[in-house]
Amino acid sequence: MMQILDRALPLVPAGLQATAVMIKQDRIVVTARTIGTVATCPTCGTGSDHVHSRYWRTIADLPWQGRQIVLRVQVRRFRCRHCRSRIFAERLPEIARKGRRTGRLMLAQAQIGLVLGGEPGARLASKLAMPVSGDTVLRLIRKLPAPPWSPPRVIGVDDWAVAPRPALRNHRVRPGTRPGDRPTAGSLRRSSARVAEATPDRRAGQP
Repeated sequence: MMQILDRALPLVPAGLQATAVMIKQDRIVVTARTIGTVATCPTCGTGSDHVHSRYWRTIADLPWQGRQIVLRVQVRRFRCRHCRSRIFAERLPEIARKGRRTGRLMLAQAQIGLVLGGEPGARLASKLAMPVSGDTVLRLIRKLPAPPWSPPRVIGVDDWAVAPRPALRNHRVRPGTRPGDRPTAGSLRRSSARVAEATPDRRAGQP
């Protein structure tokens, strides 16, 4: 049994200790508990070691050997004597307060969704022992931080349309409009120091 627990140690996130492992045909259930002795109150920031009660949380994690990993974590409630919170639950590492999956699993599912999209990504994730719905994949993508970007240095001014429509008509120059009222490539380039080149549309001068 100790050998199985030793092999299960890499499966659990940091801050947790595996106490039991149950291997099933399609999943591995790892029972774990927190190893800290003091929890910090989220309201006043004071540490407390007075345990009030315990409860269980079920959390999905990254698969192992083609099997889904399910963590059953025993979480403690602490009593705070310095603020109104009085009773609070300890925070689990790498797991959101009310989350049902680890952060590393959410990142893997979101990366699959970035490549394949919602439903196709969900089908592939299920085959990789990371079952998830298409809507959840899209929700995880929206939670990802925006990638770094730099302001454009080359811009194009285009008045072209495939075909005029009632809701979207081709641009027409109104009679009496002065040339200075319309933005030009030069004015757009001068309006921002980051713009190195502004290319006007070839048809911009046509009515």
